[in-house]
Amino acid sequence: MNSEQATKMEVSVKPDFAIMVDRDGRLVDLLGIRHKNANPINGQDLPQCASFLFSREGKLVWHKLAKTWRVRPGPDEILAAAKARL
Repeated sequence: MNSEQATKMEVSVKPDFAIMVDRDGRLVDLLGIRHKNANPINGQDLPQCASFLFSREGKLVWHKLAKTWRVRPGPDEILAAAKARL
């Protein structure tokens, strides 16, 4: 998703959370989740599948790195983590 798509989504959906776009990969690098040459089509780097929960103050309170894009935490696990930490 690029910044234009994110802006359109925010306008149409009006979520209760911010939609972030990491165009230059700075956040990916800060979080240490860059998967080098992961795109099988063009060899570009991709972010590793990961889930993060941040407090309203911006503090990272929970995260989980997925081994593959197919195995990620489900909604129940994320909600339980949010209830326990937020």
